[in-house]
Amino acid sequence: MHKDEIAKMLGIKIRKQRESHKMTLKQTALLIGVSEDEMNRFESGESCIDIDSLFQFAYLFNLEPTVFLTSVVNINSGTRNTIH
Repeated sequence: MHKDEIAKMLGIKIRKQRESHKMTLKQTALLIGVSEDEMNRFESGESCIDIDSLFQFAYLFNLEPTVFLTSVVNINSGTRNTIH
């Protein structure tokens, strides 16, 4: 899995969590301590999420940080498996 794919996967998961908690992009950015633009880049996968921010998202959404890292690529076959 490439760095860009990981960033997009994390962004999708963060957006889904934000939406399920009925939070706006602006509210979430404020609580995480990043700009609204940076938050948008996280969710779109344009910006890689640093480990500190990942833990802040997990804390904000009351989740274990590993929840965001549940996609696995089978290198040998090139297929992607998602663990729920």
